[in-house]
Amino acid sequence: MDLIDLNVCIRSMVHLLEIVERTPNLQCLTVTFAVNFDERYDIENYSEMMTAKFRPLINLKHLAFSTKLDNGAATNERLPFDRIQLFIDQCHLKTSILRKVTLKFDYIVFNENLWSTIVRYKNTFDRFDFYASFIADDRASIIRIIPSNNDHFDYHIEDGDPLHPQARFNLVFDPHF
Repeated sequence: MDLIDLNVCIRSMVHLLEIVERTPNLQCLTVTFAVNFDERYDIENYSEMMTAKFRPLINLKHLAFSTKLDNGAATNERLPFDRIQLFIDQCHLKTSILRKVTLKFDYIVFNENLWSTIVRYKNTFDRFDFYASFIADDRASIIRIIPSNNDHFDYHIEDGDPLHPQARFNLVFDPHF
């Protein structure tokens, strides 16, 4: 296909890789994870070799990933950030044309590895826009990790809401958002 701009809603990383194989000339790829993300399908059908061997998107200039929630879904805890990271890294390693990356995630689980990747992306790409609402039980670790690693992000911590009374919601974003 000769598509250069593609906006898709997917249920798994496997589906994304299948689409990308058929659209090698993409310049702009926007991916939204469906509310009903199929973690089981990904586990059964995904291997890191799939991402490592996919045909490089040598024309890709802008890449965006986002999640969406509906009233019935409480969180995106099953978001496969490690697979997203591998996909982004492969796109960037195989071509230096990728300059703009946008990530917007709602209610994902915070961890230090994810955050170090976000900081690395902020320092790698010409333009890296980031917004996330994190779920974290440990407020102190958020306060310690985010400011100590980077001053490019702002954050706001809220106590739990009625749907998640045990968790804290941490809204983290860069000023471009």
